[in-house]
Amino acid sequence: MFVCIGGEDSSRANLGFLKELMTLGKSLGADRFRYCDTVGILTPHKTYENISELSSLNLLDIEMHTHNDFGMATANAIAGFEAGAYSCNTTVIGLGERAGNASFEQVLMSLVRLFNKDAKISSKRLKSLISTVSKASNRRIDTNLPIVGEYIFSHESGIHVNGMMKSKLAYEPFTPKEVGLKRCFPIGKHSGTSTLLYHLRSVGIEPKKEVLEAILPIVREIVTKRKRVLDTQELKELYLCSSVI
Repeated sequence: MFVCIGGEDSSRANLGFLKELMTLGKSLGADRFRYCDTVGILTPHKTYENISELSSLNLLDIEMHTHNDFGMATANAIAGFEAGAYSCNTTVIGLGERAGNASFEQVLMSLVRLFNKDAKISSKRLKSLISTVSKASNRRIDTNLPIVGEYIFSHESGIHVNGMMKSKLAYEPFTPKEVGLKRCFPIGKHSGTSTLLYHLRSVGIEPKKEVLEAILPIVREIVTKRKRVLDTQELKELYLCSSVI
């Protein structure tokens, strides 16, 4: 059998007591110790300190179990890895008791992209998994949810779009393809001429610079008043009308 000792509420326990527990567990043949931040009170710095001290004993592999009461479950799980933890518990889209647990997809992408762990991710399967869990749990996936939110590859700011036109690495830490999403450039109140240029070219128009500069404030006024972005067809009609005038 593989035995993992579950240290309920480890983050509020005395480290000396945890050392005794791990020593006893090791002597009885246990394989792993699960360090649980059951009420989510740790910070990444404190996590690193505690796990560094426990992992330096070389008694049992440490498994992280973090909760998200203060929004730091994923960060604490990663801090645990940095301090020597062997594994961590995660849940898809961060489901779990109260505020939830460390997010599977966030931890996964962090390990692969930030720590260069050798893992091949199937974007199609990841997207399917997220969708299945969301539907089964009746939990909405927020559009700005890290890694899987629909709008995390949405670039509206003029300077951002201008940068993205020059290099896809300018304002993205990983590509939308990796997680089964798509990049978009909404036409909003923060848009610049680069955004307008992108959309007009997508419908076969090579716009004049002076016309773009003329319609930009009009675009911003429209979307600000109606609280909704323009679509490409609306921009095309606005451009053609302004060109005629």
